[in-house]
Amino acid sequence: MSKRLLIILIFTSLLIIILFINSLLVPKREPNRSSESTIIDLVRNEAITTRISGISKQKNISIHNSEDEDEDEATQFFEKFDLKIPSRDDFENLILNDEKIETMIAAGIILKEPSFFHAALELNPNNPHVFFLLAQENSIGLEKKLAFARNLLELQPDNLVASYLLSSVQIELEEFDASIKTLLETDKQNLFDDFFVETATIVKNCLLEFNNSEAGASLYSIFNMPVPMTVKYRQIAKFLSENESLSEEESIQTRKLIAKIGSNLVNQRGLIINELVGISIQKMAMDGMDDEDNSPFEGMNNIQAKKNLELQKEEIRGSVTTDIFEIAELDPETIVEWSNIILERGEFEANKWVENKKGN
Repeated sequence: MSKRLLIILIFTSLLIIILFINSLLVPKREPNRSSESTIIDLVRNEAITTRISGISKQKNISIHNSEDEDEDEATQFFEKFDLKIPSRDDFENLILNDEKIETMIAAGIILKEPSFFHAALELNPNNPHVFFLLAQENSIGLEKKLAFARNLLELQPDNLVASYLLSSVQIELEEFDASIKTLLETDKQNLFDDFFVETATIVKNCLLEFNNSEAGASLYSIFNMPVPMTVKYRQIAKFLSENESLSEEESIQTRKLIAKIGSNLVNQRGLIINELVGISIQKMAMDGMDDEDNSPFEGMNNIQAKKNLELQKEEIRGSVTTDIFEIAELDPETIVEWSNIILERGEFEANKWVENKKGN
């Protein structure tokens, strides 16, 4: 028996065992209820106070875990690109052929099936991307999610997102002191990596393996991705803002933590949804404060901070908040370049680029 055939047989057996165990141990999700929010879901969420004309008109294009009407609409949308979503059998056959962890990650994301993440972790026990995904998976118990989040932070001690993820799990476990301690330790961290670019790239490349168009794969890889961390940022900020048993000094420190979370999101200049959530968190840091109170923002008083937030909102309003259905009408080359700019420089810059291109 050849070495390659032996590897394939071992991998197949391992995957079958993992899937079987997972089916017995993992709690089932509630029917007709998605376990994750997508980017489009979040911009429709009324909890986000800053709404932008254009983005708020976008429709849910998720083709999984959706109502029949939304599913028909999504199908029609992606039919423009002849986009075909691989089946489980398709993915398993590709995994057996290419033996890539990236394919397993893509399968888990597209099919919303965490057993592929577990299988990937068996092959690479120290993969930070897999730890990141598993620590956010709703079907996994909190204690296991805590372990995955800690593993990620150990591998990436400079990553703010790893600390935010760990803190959010600690909040869910009601380990409040530990959560605050985790947040206080973010002061020396400089990296902000939410794996969005890596995830989008993996999903796009995988869809291309199934002979999809680059334009369709690009749109899907960006706008149909789950973004649970965006929800967790607000969860952390809400937890901090509702802590009433604080001294005046502790309250100021807490507001600074909230302000920093919001500022980190805005400063990334990634997806506009993150900037919107960041602005709403920054505003949360000043809830109930008078103009003369100590500011939670470094280098500016409360009056200056409020003006700065308004400028941030106006800047986003001044950008091209293009409806994704309008983007779909552009030529394929423009769609691909627009998607690439989002990953390289952020959605804000990508929208400005599209506006300039249409103006010419």
